[in-house]
Amino acid sequence: MQESKIATYLGFCIKSGKAALGLDRAETLKRSANLVLTDKSLSEGSMKRAKKLCQKFNCPLLICEGVSLGNLLHRPACKLIAVSEKNLAAAILSAAENNENFKLLNEVGIGGTI
Repeated sequence: MQESKIATYLGFCIKSGKAALGLDRAETLKRSANLVLTDKSLSEGSMKRAKKLCQKFNCPLLICEGVSLGNLLHRPACKLIAVSEKNLAAAILSAAENNENFKLLNEVGIGGTI
């Protein structure tokens, strides 16, 4: 159930232009990201780059473990998305909070450390 909410929120981000799909695009963001979501199948090197990206923007990193990020986005090849919309990032984190399919890796809040 929560996966469908998260998929809907991600769809809103993409349609409104408030998301960067893929690691290369996320690294070139001019505005700050408020949340980075990755797939568990992301390579070790790319995961390190994603963690650095989260440090740069001071945002949380959410890993999709029980569900494929590509399936949530309806883009099977996509393994990372950076969300720049603050309210939607907070809604995604809230929906993923008690869901075993998602793992919060970096304990930072939206716009700063908790």
